[in-house]
Amino acid sequence: MNKYTVRVELFDTKFDNDEYDKLHFAMAKNGFKRTILDEESKIEYHLPPAEYSYIGKEDIDTISTLAMNAAKSTGHKYSLLITQSGGIRFYNLKEVKKLKAN
Repeated sequence: MNKYTVRVELFDTKFDNDEYDKLHFAMAKNGFKRTILDEESKIEYHLPPAEYSYIGKEDIDTISTLAMNAAKSTGHKYSLLITQSGGIRFYNLKEVKKLKAN
């Protein structure tokens, strides 16, 4: 499996508005997540704003096309950075709180 970290920045808008909600929805529809899993502890963490993770068989060109299509769907100009990961370290990310079932 290939692992990617993707950053999409929309121009002329702020991270905490409806425009980014559109991006988040479009990215999720294409299989991107806004979280990352610590494989050792099995704890899931939130990524920083406008960053996404993707794990799959797709190559970096396919990931680029998926991310560009999602960004284009917002109607904003954007920048995009994709990294294929051979390993990752992170610090001080917020843990995803799981709802407990009754």
